Amino acid sequence: MKFIIVGLGFWGQTWTKVLEQHAQAIVVAVVDPSEKAHDWAQCHLGVACYPVLSDALSGVEADAVLIANPPSRHKEAALEALSRGKHVLIEKPLATSMEDAVEIADGAERSGAKLMVAQGYRFTDGAGRVRELVGAGEIGTLRSVRVTFRKNLPDHLPPEHSIYSWRHSLVIDMGVHHFDLMRFITRREFIRAFATEHETPDNAFAYPSNALCLLRLEGELPAVWDADWSSIQPETAWEGDWELVGATGRLFWRGAPGASAGTAIWVQRPGKQPEPVPFRESVTDRRDPVLAHFIEAVSRGLQPEPGVRDNLKTLRAALGCVQSMLTGAEVRLD
Repeated sequence: MKFIIVGLGFWGQTWTKVLEQHAQAIVVAVVDPSEKAHDWAQCHLGVACYPVLSDALSGVEADAVLIANPPSRHKEAALEALSRGKHVLIEKPLATSMEDAVEIADGAERSGAKLMVAQGYRFTDGAGRVRELVGAGEIGTLRSVRVTFRKNLPDHLPPEHSIYSWRHSLVIDMGVHHFDLMRFITRREFIRAFATEHETPDNAFAYPSNALCLLRLEGELPAVWDADWSSIQPETAWEGDWELVGATGRLFWRGAPGASAGTAIWVQRPGKQPEPVPFRESVTDRRDPVLAHFIEAVSRGLQPEPGVRDNLKTLRAALGCVQSMLTGAEVRLD
């Protein structure tokens, strides 16, 4: 499958490595207006770097467009690609407003091309195993979900990255991962959200880099998200530390500090020893299974998941939390 990559910043450059590892993927062009990106593309990829997507689509033959530019510019690139009949793999967040996200969804339906949002966390073995256990009633009727997330982002991204200047960056960029996992694992949709944020002494961002969110899923299931990515310790896996409370026990999914993903699952029942759940996490870069699923689904004429309409529900939860932070009020999501 021939790909055009839109956006050759830090994340776009690392995406090229993911594509190189897949036998059925090839990068035929990149799109980025900067001279630095042009030089990088020539040096590392040997392909043309176009200033705008329309020029790239006219200049090379491509099957799909991978969008990894800043989220505020996702809509323009997605609609251009879809209008030319190209399949789209788009980085999360899908957009920075529900209006833009709905326009992208409408554009995908008009074009008939496939669009997938790169929500890679649901593709981990751990997420799939936890979903199975909850669905099988391993801890009885689900009563609550709690996710704690701690990272010091400056350990992972250079200080010149634009994310440090985003307002509500944690919810918009990271919350969409965990909210998507909540929907995936519980098989329920969000109905309400209340959220707050505050300044911290070790904040590396222009705006607060933490969030406390209380969300409600269908059936009035409470889900708490306690997140901070200017926190040096205790560090969690990128998926966070999960505790799902059921009528008959608690289900934990956690990773060792610095782990690339959750590495341990166990069940705790009253008066019993912890019961480890056998599983092996095979995913290191979550984009690998995302790309494989996208290529396979498109090749078979199927809709890769999550599709754009499904992902609107995840984005709505994240933007609902932002709205709650700004207003101090609970926000309806249904």
